[in-house]
Parts: sequence; structure tokens; C-alpha cells
Amino acid sequence: MGELSIGVIITRGVSLQAELIHVYERFLDSLGSLDMDTLLGKISFSDIAKERIKNAIEQHTRNKAIRDIASLICGSKFGAATTHMSKLIKRLDQGVGDPCPLILIGIGKERLK
Repeated sequence: MGELSIGVIITRGVSLQAELIHVYERFLDSLGSLDMDTLLGKISFSDIAKERIKNAIEQHTRNKAIRDIASLICGSKFGAATTHMSKLIKRLDQGVGDPCPLILIGIGKERLK
């Protein structure tokens, strides 16, 4: 009797991946005070990211700083190096994973609360 192989992958869907930057923008805007102490109390950052965030806060308006910081956070935590549905589909189209049948589940932005 043979074995049956199947893969199940649950990842961020296309709509959730696109929405994440806006989630961070809303989060940063809700903090009230946009300063390093407040941010470091909520999220950990690398030393390079801390310097970029500090510069954004000092050199830009609040709204521009929020956009820049949200982009930095989103890119470092959920960027192109991590798996999401668009990236996964590209890999599958290239033949990665053949011949194993896969069930793919992409979590959509409507699942955010």
C-alpha cells in the first residue's frame, strides 16, 4: 500500500498583505505621542531601525513619520523575505513542491479586528 502526501499551507492572503502597512499606520497614529520611548515600549527594533525611526520622527511631519515608520516595521516584519500568498503562488508556478498536492489558505484582511 502506498503513502499519501499532502501539504497544507496557511499564510497571509493578498488582501491582508496589502493591508498590513495601514494597520501599522493606524496603530502608530493611535499612540498619541510619537517618540522612541513610546515605540520601544510597544515594539522591539534593531539598532539600524531605531536610528531610521529617530530620524523620521525628527525630520518629518507626524503624518510623514507615521508612514515611514509603518513602512519600516511592515517591511522588516512582513516584507518580501517572508511568505505570503503572492510569493507562494509564484513559487508554485515555478514548480516548487511538485508533485505534492497542496491545500493553500490565504488569510484575508477581513479577518483583522
